[in-house]
Amino acid sequence: MSRFYVATVGDGFERQLKEHNIGVEFDYFCQAENLEGAGFMRSAAEITRLKKAYGYSEKNMVLHAPFNELHPAAIDREALELAKKRMKQAYGMCESFAVKKMVAHSGYLPFVYFKSWHRDRSVEFWTEFMADKPEDFILCIENVLEDEPYMMAELMEAIEEASGKTLKRALAKTLPVPNIGICLDIGHANCMSEVALEEWIRTLAPYIRHFHLHNNDGKGDRHLAFHEGQVDIAELLDLAKELCREDTTYTVESIDCEASVKWLSERGHISRKGI
Repeated sequence: MSRFYVATVGDGFERQLKEHNIGVEFDYFCQAENLEGAGFMRSAAEITRLKKAYGYSEKNMVLHAPFNELHPAAIDREALELAKKRMKQAYGMCESFAVKKMVAHSGYLPFVYFKSWHRDRSVEFWTEFMADKPEDFILCIENVLEDEPYMMAELMEAIEEASGKTLKRALAKTLPVPNIGICLDIGHANCMSEVALEEWIRTLAPYIRHFHLHNNDGKGDRHLAFHEGQVDIAELLDLAKELCREDTTYTVESIDCEASVKWLSERGHISRKGI
């Protein structure tokens, strides 16, 4: 089973599914309106079609939860209730399509939330959300506007403390972690933070369950192909292999996904079908 996936947001992503042994990350519900009405019917039909066409199971699918205007640390109670509603709906989609790993944005807003407020409120939100979920369902909280990795490490430590679990960093690759982890988005970290990407990985390695991989020039979130921009994707993959769990997964989130999948294939990370 490949630990690499391609996001449905990528141009021509299905051609990569046809040609390579690679999983899929469904982005159809990133826009919350697709959880209801005509948008839901279209999105659900497309997921059903892709699952049938490529024989996908829980082992090679990820679902991206909605994120627009959704903030787990929201101050306004009505905004908080909306976030809860949408996450509940997103999990319903995971149940319907037998998806066992879901990515959700952290919802952090600089200049709106103090980091300590965001941490404490997020602990409450996510532990409540995951309280009734099965042990084999994994939530991955994704960095977006965070300007350093330490606040996410503190969030995970607080979640572990709240759930009564502990983690020894030195044995992170062998000890179990709670089913709440981190999705480290390399492109977001590169353009939002002055902290080196290597430090992001070293700091968050015990908690990383998933990566979003794409490149940029450090000035904007452009979702470029791996060979473009200033990020050395090869170096980061080597470091992730060294420090992160063996079951860590990776999604290609480049808009030009063909170039990035080709990059992975040429370096032996994935194989072409029939080979």
